[in-house]
Amino acid sequence: MNSKSSMSHDTSNEEGMRTGLSHGVNLLVCAQTVDIKDPFNGFFVEWLREMSSHFSSVHVISLSAGEYYLPSNVRVLSLGKESVRGPRFVVRFRYIWLLLQYSWSLRREYDSVFVHQSQEFILSAGFLWALLRKPVYLWRNHYAGNILTDIAAYFSRKVFYTSHFSYTAKYKHSVAMPVGVDVEQFAPGGDVERRARSILFLGRITPSKRPHMLLEALSIVQKKSISFKASLYGSYLPSDSTYREELIQKVNTSALKDSVTFHEGIPHKDVPRVFNQFELYVNLAQSGMLDKTIFEAAACGAVPLTASKDYADMAGEQFLFENAEDLAKKLEQFLGMPENKKDELRSRIRALVVQKHSLKELGRLLSVQMVALN
Repeated sequence: MNSKSSMSHDTSNEEGMRTGLSHGVNLLVCAQTVDIKDPFNGFFVEWLREMSSHFSSVHVISLSAGEYYLPSNVRVLSLGKESVRGPRFVVRFRYIWLLLQYSWSLRREYDSVFVHQSQEFILSAGFLWALLRKPVYLWRNHYAGNILTDIAAYFSRKVFYTSHFSYTAKYKHSVAMPVGVDVEQFAPGGDVERRARSILFLGRITPSKRPHMLLEALSIVQKKSISFKASLYGSYLPSDSTYREELIQKVNTSALKDSVTFHEGIPHKDVPRVFNQFELYVNLAQSGMLDKTIFEAAACGAVPLTASKDYADMAGEQFLFENAEDLAKKLEQFLGMPENKKDELRSRIRALVVQKHSLKELGRLLSVQMVALN
């Protein structure tokens, strides 16, 4: 079990939160990590906080755990990825064994299972949950998938997704859901000033996120003598270190060197402050993922330009691009937009997030799906 000194319970608003508990249902959640400092999955701590207001108790089994502050009806158990070392097959066997052990020992303490993104949890323990008659709900949103995804979906009562281009949108028992943005945390303002003619990339530095396309577009814009400042924030895996160095080298040996800067990835809790410093946010992930950062940026007033057709369907074609040349045209258009027009856009896209993709709306709909059918 995880006994990290960094974990604690937050009881400051617990009385108010607990008044919304749904029908005494207890939930088991399986996730990659529970850590507010994680640059990619730090948001999930807020998701758990929201879930805690809809369920009597929430037990969480995660591959790893770091720092988190959650109500007393949430308990986190780590499979030990943050500390376990050894041969890959031995470590993997240990994860599966602990997952099965926790799933069995807690069997009287949960009624349903919610698996976030990692289908491996279902592939490892789905048979046990089926024997225990525990309904499983899978959240998976990605354009890629295979027969293992199909097997995980087979063991799931419902499959949740946000993008209509996601591999998992095809199942008859799939349900479209809000993205789930904490619109109180991600909001305009704060103690920072939004920089004029500023452009942001924030995400993992990897070929699938296509930051190289952004650099191509910026080169086109710069050749037209259009001024801007662009920043690329992002962590990277060891396997992508060469790719990142190539991007930096490309900038440093070109006319972009005075206009583009690279930064390390930042904890999720610090992301709102960064979004509030930029006018434009560029997300180059292809349709099928509907990256949550698109909506977090919009909620903060950083206008998103995106390759996602899902977002364009919701917000408008003016935010969509298909290639570097197209992106360059959109950057030129938005950089030259009058300030009052920019303010109108910021208000409109934030309203879209608040009305349809807030964390509270996600919590409500998850509760409806998992409680009503339990």
